[in-house]
Amino acid sequence: MSNTLTLSLRKLDESTTRMEVSLAAGGFAGRASCFVDPASLSNAANEFAAFPLRVDGPAVFESGYLSDDMAAFKQVHVEISARPLNTLGIVGLRVVLALPVDAGIQGLQAKLDCVVPTTYQRLQELSNALATMVADPDGQPHILNLD
Repeated sequence: MSNTLTLSLRKLDESTTRMEVSLAAGGFAGRASCFVDPASLSNAANEFAAFPLRVDGPAVFESGYLSDDMAAFKQVHVEISARPLNTLGIVGLRVVLALPVDAGIQGLQAKLDCVVPTTYQRLQELSNALATMVADPDGQPHILNLD
């Protein structure tokens, strides 16, 4: 069974860009969406392209609902982060996908949190996909095999 990350980015208007992410890994699957600042995706693309990754903290992209003071996220809907797992070039790609949680909503509330072992080559492919989406946010899916 392959581990697959699918990303798409669509510019809705001059100030709004929406990202959709889905992951199928190890028999688990999930999908989420979030509104993003394209500059934060460009920064994440640069972090994921770094070799070797920093050991003091993961390369990370996250988006969701900001707190009232805009200092941090009170809900994260999409998080993609990477950190080295060993010295043999294996990295852990953590993907968190969550539906917005509202106390007044009686509908489904779900969260997927997976760490998929992958390689620096796959991180470079993720970096390239993010950069391509920022350059042309046409909503087309970018499917990445993480194996």
